Amino acid sequence: MNCTRELISFNFIRNPLVFIVLLEFAFCGVASGQNKTTESTWQLSLDVDNYFSIRDAWSSSSKSVSIIVYDTTEKKQYALSLIKNADEWNHFNFPEDFVALSDQAKNSELPPQDFIFEVRVKRNVEKRQRLYYDPSPNALLQLDFYPFREKLDTTIVWGDLIDAYQWKDKIGDNVVVRSELIFKSLSDSLSTYKKYLYFYHFLRVDDELKLIRKFTDVFGECEETPKASFSLPSIELTDIDRDTIGEISVIYDLYCSGGDTLNYHSKLLLASNGKKFMLDATIDPCETGEEYFVEFAKSSSFRFYPYLLRFMQEKLGNYHQQ
Repeated sequence: MNCTRELISFNFIRNPLVFIVLLEFAFCGVASGQNKTTESTWQLSLDVDNYFSIRDAWSSSSKSVSIIVYDTTEKKQYALSLIKNADEWNHFNFPEDFVALSDQAKNSELPPQDFIFEVRVKRNVEKRQRLYYDPSPNALLQLDFYPFREKLDTTIVWGDLIDAYQWKDKIGDNVVVRSELIFKSLSDSLSTYKKYLYFYHFLRVDDELKLIRKFTDVFGECEETPKASFSLPSIELTDIDRDTIGEISVIYDLYCSGGDTLNYHSKLLLASNGKKFMLDATIDPCETGEEYFVEFAKSSSFRFYPYLLRFMQEKLGNYHQQ
């Protein structure tokens, strides 16, 4: 609607009732114009593993930002100061990375509750958003040994069996099996070796195993039997997103010989309900600490599951610092 002066006729203004209505409309228009604010470009989230994430989607410069966290009674509980760079996401542990402002906040035993996160730039409040915090442990899923030597049909699994585990969750009775196969080839009187690693995920239906997904990796050409192998203690069952569907993860290393000082690959495989997530780290065995990792390679699918990436990076890092 184009409200110009030319559209308001003199006859309308002469009518007192219409004139009053027009005045009321004019004042309402002025008032609404004064209260109009631009939509905030700040984006906030609190993930299932209680990582607080923040970014300014349209920012092109650095700025000092304060985060004030209130409970639902508007009492201040936590604070965080940071330098925000461009439109990149910033991630923090909540509430560990925040400063406690009250006795309640200093108590580590916080129940599940709503918190109000307020974004301030200087003294201006630019964003307020309510986020739900749940510190309760993940759903308990029990990982048990599966008696594969007695129950497993070896024709459905390639290679030599290593071990097998089972658990129950929302999708049913799960069984995972690890196996390996060494392949030797001869060319020009030179023997070379490859080693295949297999990881199977089955669902047990009516005492039969139905394959959900098979994972395979191979390493060679080595002059001796490759040292490619699973880390047996690294197998772990989690339910990070609390959906009562287990995530099973395992680490394995790939290199040719025990005395090899060259960089090698250490991989972490995580499987959940047929989905695969892989973290591939290049390792420098001559370094220690954080310098141990030369680089990470990861799947683009982690952008939909950032909490899985954080879990896998921490697990793989702890494995190499032992």
